[in-house]
Amino acid sequence: MKQLTEKRFKELIKPLPLRERERLRRRDITPTWLEEEIETARAEMRNDLILGIPWALIYCFSLWQFGFSYGTAIIFCLGAVYFLFVTIKRGNYGLLKKKVKVFEQMLAEMRSTGG
Repeated sequence: MKQLTEKRFKELIKPLPLRERERLRRRDITPTWLEEEIETARAEMRNDLILGIPWALIYCFSLWQFGFSYGTAIIFCLGAVYFLFVTIKRGNYGLLKKKVKVFEQMLAEMRSTGG
């Protein structure tokens, strides 16, 4: 497997936030690790969709049907707390999408002339 040059590595990870870039600099990047990270990020994105879309639909229905009621406020708060927790813990959907793209580019470059 081809290892990325330091310059190319910095170019690839530039779209990621500082905390994520620092985490990557401290790791030994291998194709196996990249594949696992891509799989994990995609699973987390899928979870965001599985929970986010129904929550948004339920919230919109409640808002339309009952207006600004206690039930609507509770539904909103549950979703907001969940997504705030998830965003702090692992990042939002957009960040996960960026991570998948960057990791796929890294993996492709590591495999392109490797072997």
